[in-house]
Amino acid sequence: NGLKIGASPDALICHGNGTVEVLEVKNHCPFVWNNRHPKQKGKRTSMHKHHGNCQGRDRSSNQPKGRQYMIRDFELECKIPPMYIPQLMMEMLCVGDSVDLDNLTNSSLTNSNPTCTSAVMVRQTATKGAILLRLYRDESWITEMKYWLG
Repeated sequence: NGLKIGASPDALICHGNGTVEVLEVKNHCPFVWNNRHPKQKGKRTSMHKHHGNCQGRDRSSNQPKGRQYMIRDFELECKIPPMYIPQLMMEMLCVGDSVDLDNLTNSSLTNSNPTCTSAVMVRQTATKGAILLRLYRDESWITEMKYWLG
């Protein structure tokens, strides 16, 4: 109904049988600013304190001040976080009915099944490595998403 929308996966995985998967890579930064007051009590689980330089200046001496940051050392869950589901479904929708322009045949034009039936997500962090996850296309989810998008 005239809805113009797009999504851009990081890459496409093209299989020999004609199916395509979108590839989405998420790099999780292990560094977070330490905003805690030095006297504040509390548990620091899997956090390591480091000193880093920033461009700020100490107000009393006008000298560059060091800021503390923490390394957030968390385990990657073997599931796709819910906040990425809409992005992956939209990418599958946008890629889904693509036609291989190098191999155009009448049967490829009349095929009503989506070419892109799943998405692969790579989640990685500098401290814990990477995991690969797959999300399958859900037509009812996509239909409802399109309804709410207008």
